[in-house]
Amino acid sequence: MQELFSVRGKKAIVTGGTRGIGYMIAHGLLVQSLAIGLIAKLGIMRSTTIALLSSEARFLVPTVAGDSIHVDLRIAHKRLARRGDRGLLWRRAAVINQNDEVVLESRFVNLMRVRPT
Repeated sequence: MQELFSVRGKKAIVTGGTRGIGYMIAHGLLVQSLAIGLIAKLGIMRSTTIALLSSEARFLVPTVAGDSIHVDLRIAHKRLARRGDRGLLWRRAAVINQNDEVVLESRFVNLMRVRPT
């Protein structure tokens, strides 16, 4: 039975499609990866993030090859931790397509370094 499901020695090509599993893969994880990359390029989290504590995403509208997206990133809440050198940061990100439709909503909670007061 184990050999029946083995992928050893086999190659798989995943391509986008207009329906079925290829469409779902492009819609979800690809868009989420692109959004994380766009946020990282801002550089605002560089050298300050200690840990990602929580992450959740809701996929609202399909995204297909050729779509143009951008990210609207907002700080939802912040709180100083017991140790004064770190804090918690709640962020919300909305990925928006060329038709101004929100295609993905994400929420993140990060443990962050903070400046001494």
